[in-house]
Amino acid sequence: MGTFISLRPRLTTPRASKHRVKTPSLQGVVQQPGVLPSKYRIQALPRGIGWRSGLFVPMLREGAPVGGIGVARAEPGTFSVSQIELLKTFADQAVIAIENARLFEAEQARTKEVEAKSAELRESLEYQTATSEVLSVISRSPNDVKPVLDTIARIAQRLCQAEHAFVLQREEEGYRLVAANDALPDWVSAIKATPLLSDRGSLTGRVALERRTVHVDDLRADPEYTLYPTLQHGVRSELGVPLMRDDEVIGVIIVGRTEVRPFTDRQIALIETFADQAVIAIENTRLFEAEQASKRELQESLEYQTATSDVLSVISHSKFELQPVLDAIAKIANRLCAADATILLLENGELRLAAHFGPIVSRRNLRAINRDWVSGRTIVDREPIHVHDLASAGAEWDTSWGTGSDSGLHSAYRYYERTRPLGVSCFGARSWNHSQKSKSLCSRLLRTSP
Repeated sequence: MGTFISLRPRLTTPRASKHRVKTPSLQGVVQQPGVLPSKYRIQALPRGIGWRSGLFVPMLREGAPVGGIGVARAEPGTFSVSQIELLKTFADQAVIAIENARLFEAEQARTKEVEAKSAELRESLEYQTATSEVLSVISRSPNDVKPVLDTIARIAQRLCQAEHAFVLQREEEGYRLVAANDALPDWVSAIKATPLLSDRGSLTGRVALERRTVHVDDLRADPEYTLYPTLQHGVRSELGVPLMRDDEVIGVIIVGRTEVRPFTDRQIALIETFADQAVIAIENTRLFEAEQASKRELQESLEYQTATSDVLSVISHSKFELQPVLDAIAKIANRLCAADATILLLENGELRLAAHFGPIVSRRNLRAINRDWVSGRTIVDREPIHVHDLASAGAEWDTSWGTGSDSGLHSAYRYYERTRPLGVSCFGARSWNHSQKSKSLCSRLLRTSP
């Protein structure tokens, strides 16, 4: 029988015996043919086990011991030279096996280290590529933030190994979902239906309150989290990153998993980079829209000034003739307001059709002035009336537009002179909402008439 034994340093040079084969300490073979006397104190071989003779061979690597092989018998006696040599051969082979295992483990460790570095390099490359892709979308969509936010949601979900990714923007009512990736339609609809408020019941609200990145390892273990649609869909780990502009949270990026698996520091840093890029895209769109609005306002102002000058020119050429001026006003109003234009003048307590320009046929005749119809009411009340949609205005105007509604008039703006009513200007279209500038233009055009 054989076993590995533990030797203390003091056993490396046991005392001589006539039955013992002497060897250098731990460098050779120790053989004890008789009963082991108590002075050897070999702790791994208690006397009660019944061993009488034993052979012990060290396992050496480059002269240093790494272990040993021992065999023992219940009877006293010596082991033959061939048996000793065989055990020494086993010891050498064991050392080779141990060394091979050590080298293999070292190689495995180096391989894992290389693989880890390669994985980190691939991840860094993926993150850089993702960042570049978002920047590319930003450059291609200077006036539309939606493609940018959709791209951020898609890439964030993929690179963070998340089950879903949301982007929410701040509105007057709260934070509304504007981009989503890999989320069930009913879940998206539920979140879109109700803007999220700045409170601790949702991760979005919590990020808005704290104005920082918030990472929850397990939503179910968070007693403050109460957003039912998210809990209903089994979300466990969730990360929220704010979109900050001038120390204000203008939006939030959310990524989540349906298992308890927190996001890594590198993934959190990636989402924070996406948040910065989203802010850039939102700001670019805002500036672009502001610039375009300024250009439109300038263009409208120029057109309106030109229109006023045109009317004044007609007045100067018409001298005391009213009709050419009213016809010019109706025509210009039709062009600039993109609406059917009608002018009614007050005559003996009734309104008379004085000018009209547009595709909708006007069949207005003289009609008494009262509050039962729009034109009459604007004379009685001496204030403008703007009807956005006569088709859905209800019973209030049932008697107002007998022939007008049949002609498709759906919007109207009424004008009165500041001190006394002179007449009414009507501007209608099948689908049109008058802008404040359009109203101002109507007033200016009529004030230029004689």
